[in-house]
Amino acid sequence: MILLTEKSQTRMKKQTALLFCTSLFLILILHSCNKERADPPVLTTVPVSFISASSASCGGDISNDGGSPVKSRGVCWSNLPAPTVSDAHSTDSSGTGTYVSRLTGLKEEMVYYVRAYATNNAGTSYGQEVVFDNSWGGSGTFRDARGEVTDYEWVRIDEQIWMAENLAYLPSVSLSSEGSGAASYYYVYGYEGNNVISARATDNFATYGVLYNYTAALASCPDGWHLPSDEEWKVLKGTVDSQYRVGDPEWEMTSYQGYDAGANLKATSGWREGVFTGTDLYGFTGLPGGCRQYDGGFFLIGEYGYWWASTMSGYQGWCHYLLWGTSEAGRHYYPPGYGYSVRCIRD
Repeated sequence: MILLTEKSQTRMKKQTALLFCTSLFLILILHSCNKERADPPVLTTVPVSFISASSASCGGDISNDGGSPVKSRGVCWSNLPAPTVSDAHSTDSSGTGTYVSRLTGLKEEMVYYVRAYATNNAGTSYGQEVVFDNSWGGSGTFRDARGEVTDYEWVRIDEQIWMAENLAYLPSVSLSSEGSGAASYYYVYGYEGNNVISARATDNFATYGVLYNYTAALASCPDGWHLPSDEEWKVLKGTVDSQYRVGDPEWEMTSYQGYDAGANLKATSGWREGVFTGTDLYGFTGLPGGCRQYDGGFFLIGEYGYWWASTMSGYQGWCHYLLWGTSEAGRHYYPPGYGYSVRCIRD
């Protein structure tokens, strides 16, 4: 048995205390180093959507917090590239994952640059830059340079931009007795010939534009525009109706729909006189261009306006319509060989 002297015991106590302090110091250093090794968050910017004249939606997707909790996130925007949090920005809570922000105070006729951002203890990082053009205000005209150059009226209705008149693109013209759903066919109401120049000279062409079968309708909108889907038509109706709003099951119905969506979309003149006249409350200026029937012949000008949707129901295409004598609107599906009007919507 070895007995330690008092001096040895004291030395050992000092060594033990020094070892403890050294270990504690190393632990603190390692903890500090771990904190310093945190990186800024990793994120992407989601596309801009729901653009109105003064606001839009955007957001981000934070896939990695960088080893330190995200304490703030949002989007920043500017009229110059590479916006930062020193520019206009939103603040949308904290944490990782996806989030949506609202850009406000936008001005028309401006190009905006947008980036999502996220901040942790290591700093602020940004997603990729997204650019959008807010030059589409409340209404105006745009030019379709295809074939016979045509200037069209357009109108913004909430977050959608619609043509405010029927499409008049006419690369060829057919008799009403000619047609099918397999190839593209174009008609001008009341015109029974194959001469495009003669068809363009008619009053019905000037007022109501062209009637398209479903196949032609899908491919006839100019660049930057498209044939609206069934869902986009339902959003339009829910926006303009005073009783049934967007998302209401009412818009899933076939046949008559809504309370006053039809009246609010119809032009104030050009319809057969009746109790329910159009108010054109939103500038859509819907006119009763009638249709080309599936088995030939033209029908219902002055009383019905039919417009194709891009969505199909089985082997038939959805169609939305306005009609004389009611404030309601309509929705149904029809064989693709019918000839209906087209209203394009902005991409």
